Amino acid sequence: MPEKLDSYLMNKDIVNVRRELIKILMVNPKVSDGVFKNALRKAERELGTDLYEQSSNTFEKKVNRKQWTADYLSKIIRNLRSEFSKDLVKHAIEVADAAYPSVTAGRDLDQHQPVRISSKDEKPVGKMVLLGVGIIVVILLFVKLLILYINV
Repeated sequence: MPEKLDSYLMNKDIVNVRRELIKILMVNPKVSDGVFKNALRKAERELGTDLYEQSSNTFEKKVNRKQWTADYLSKIIRNLRSEFSKDLVKHAIEVADAAYPSVTAGRDLDQHQPVRISSKDEKPVGKMVLLGVGIIVVILLFVKLLILYINV
């Protein structure tokens, strides 16, 4: 159990307890090892219903388990930062179990990667296109300056 979590629980610091739980889930999304679930149970025992916020039901859950990926889990975690509801936490656990299964042939799950949370849905292809367009513009400007220089 992380020491910070124990300290926050002792001080009944609900905001930081939530943050610490989210951090535990981000660092170790393989919830089947029990670290997150044990920390959550301890927080529930210490804080009761005060741990959770009222669900606004604004997060659109995906019901198709094939869509329960690490990227989808990162979206849930991003939403937990603003709405730490019991319903959303339960869904995060379900998705984490699906995205990071406890038994996978040929893979050492202790080598899992932490969940990466981006501020927006990243589109790396879009970034590459933008970079390509920028390079083309620079080349065209260089060619135009070279033509002007030669004509002078």
